[in-house]
Amino acid sequence: MKPDKLPWTADAAELRQRAEALLPARSAGRTAPETPENLQRLLHELQVHQIELEIQNEELQLAQSHVETVLERFADFYDFAPVGFITLSRDGTISRANLAGARLLEAERSRLVGKRFATYVADGQRQTFSAFLQKAWSSDARQTCELTLSVDGQSPRIVEISATLSPDQQECRAVVVDITERKRSAEQLQEMNWFNEQIIECAQEGIVVYGRDLRYLRWNSYMEKFTGMRAADVLGRHPLDVFPFLKESSVIENLEHSLAGGMPRSVEFRFTIEQTGQTGWALDRNSPLRNARGEVIGVIGTVSDITERKQAELALAASEARFRDIVNSTDGIVWEADAQTFDFTFISDQAERLLGYPTDDWLQPGFWKMHLHPQDRDWAAEYCSSCTQRLMPHNFEYRFIASDGRTVWLHDIVTVVVENGAPRWLRGIMMDITRRRQTEDKLTALTESLEARVIERTRELRRVSLELSMLEERERRALAEDLHDKL
Repeated sequence: MKPDKLPWTADAAELRQRAEALLPARSAGRTAPETPENLQRLLHELQVHQIELEIQNEELQLAQSHVETVLERFADFYDFAPVGFITLSRDGTISRANLAGARLLEAERSRLVGKRFATYVADGQRQTFSAFLQKAWSSDARQTCELTLSVDGQSPRIVEISATLSPDQQECRAVVVDITERKRSAEQLQEMNWFNEQIIECAQEGIVVYGRDLRYLRWNSYMEKFTGMRAADVLGRHPLDVFPFLKESSVIENLEHSLAGGMPRSVEFRFTIEQTGQTGWALDRNSPLRNARGEVIGVIGTVSDITERKQAELALAASEARFRDIVNSTDGIVWEADAQTFDFTFISDQAERLLGYPTDDWLQPGFWKMHLHPQDRDWAAEYCSSCTQRLMPHNFEYRFIASDGRTVWLHDIVTVVVENGAPRWLRGIMMDITRRRQTEDKLTALTESLEARVIERTRELRRVSLELSMLEERERRALAEDLHDKL
């Protein structure tokens, strides 16, 4: 801080007052000579003048000490400043440089004096420096430019140099600041911004950014193609102002949830854009947009076109519905089971209609073997397991106990599904053949009865035939005897 008045700036009147004030003290004990009055006044003046000279000498010593202190501080500031101070002549020759300036030029200060600054400037920018120096010497205004310094064996450094003329216009005083890291950071930031921009614009899904008021701030190229709406048509507007159909979905609710800092959420909705006539299905996902301090400053969302997927899902659902209708209306029980445990993983509704057990019961472990007829339980399970391990499709007939205690004959046609060379699934269809088996049993009994009757009849016929043969033989003998006697 500069003082208002330094101690050595006292005027002559003040010095005289101070000298006269000190004179009595210094004259004490001295005997005034017996001289004329004028001689006394002259002596008085000489004594006062002597004291004035002594005061001035003290003040000059104080001033010299103060100046030395200021110069020392200035030298410290000049030498140890974090930026380079370089003084240039008209032809660009260095006349002075501080330590920071010497470090920038990778040289000792004593060796810099007398060298041209342009020798440290990269070849491609020396004309730029020459033009800059010319402007600095021809104008009282401060001149600034950026240069690349190239020193042998060192990496190039980018500096910002500012120059002004000295008050006597005999020197050009330059301040040189190393901005290499700042430029690199700016370039990295620019590259990162370009990289992010490429990601946003080349993304294969829509990217939308909303402000705190939920108005659109960003609308990437995908959204333009997807909706047919240009960014200029939506930016700065609220979603409901552009797409009224969003009232029927939970999109706005999700945006408000994200704006409150909630966890990311998604919603699927059907859309019809009046402006372009485009229709379809979209998946909207939203998350809070935060600044570096973690404060929510908006919402960032992604939008995906799921029209084809929804159409496929609808088609698949219709196909599954048709399949289930076919399976459940088939006169048989369609099933799937694990090839290792033989537990059902799927059973058609026909199982409950035919055997009375709910479909959930069929999915319990061990259900099938547990409800086989006691006489078929062991061999049927063993036969199915053997064919499965040999990867052989098979069909067999066995008896099953229904929920009401009835014995039902089933004809089971089984296919073995193989994965990685091992049985994985069993799929088949069980058909109720109880009537057929009952008919077969009746036919068998009838056949056996007919066969018994045929045997009995055959025996009877054989007996009658024998009796007839014997009767015929007797008649022949009787006739022969009659003929013989008459002869």
